[in-house]
Formats: sequence, C-alpha cells, structure tokens
Amino acid sequence: MPLGLFVLVRKGNQYGAIRFTDAAPGKKPGTGRSHYESLYWEGQAGPLPTATAKRRSGELSEVAPVGLHPWAIDPSHAKLRVGPFAFRYFYPSGIYMFPYGKAGRDYGFEFAPTAISDPAHLDPSNPKLRWFKYDINGGPTLSIGDLVGD
Repeated sequence: MPLGLFVLVRKGNQYGAIRFTDAAPGKKPGTGRSHYESLYWEGQAGPLPTATAKRRSGELSEVAPVGLHPWAIDPSHAKLRVGPFAFRYFYPSGIYMFPYGKAGRDYGFEFAPTAISDPAHLDPSNPKLRWFKYDINGGPTLSIGDLVGD
C-alpha cells in the first residue's frame, strides 16, 4: 500500500479505511516500523460518516525473531486494528487479507485500494472502486493510475 493513501475494507455492512503515514527501515532486511491510521463505521455504504467513524492510530513493527527455533519469540508489534477487525502488518506498508492470528483463507473481507489521501473523499459505494477478496494464488498488481483518487 502506498504511504498516505487509503485502502478500504468491508465485511457485510461494516466498513473500514486504513493508511500508512510513514515507514522507517530496521537494521535487518524486511524489518522496520510504520505508523498507521484507521477509520471504522457501520451501516449503509456511502460517504464516510466523519462525525461517527471510530478512529485509531498506532505504531507497528516487524522485527527479527529472538532465540532459536523452535523456541524463538517474535517481538514484533504487528496487529493493525480497524474497529473490531485486526489484520497482520508486514513491513513497510502491507497487511494480510485475513484476520490476525488466523490461517490464510477467505473470511469474507473485501479490500479496495485507492489513491485517496483525504478521508472526506472515502465512499465505499463508489462504483469505480475495484474490490478484492483473499486469493491463495495472490492478486493483481495495480499501479497508482489504476486506483480511484481524490
């Protein structure tokens, strides 16, 4: 996910929006820290209800495990929260498309990457959005030009 841009998530009548605001590399490849913001709301699809949306922000980290296998400990702080949902973060600005702590499969979540940076422009009912479900074989690679923007 590009820094500063939102990805929408939905499951039934529950909606969320996530964006990473910055990322800093760690000492080892594939490690680092990122900050994120999330918004969550329920109800009809439509523009973000800014007055009632639940907001969260936090710092996430992906660090190397400590110890020897099979007793290694993962000191990462990688649980990204969006309302009642939680997803596993990976450095620098990615999330897995299934709930934190669960096996990789479809749990009914759909994701729509956007080129939107202003939360006032978030609208999951926009027919131009492309929604994706978890796919064990991976998904398409999109460029910024393929995304709905501000």
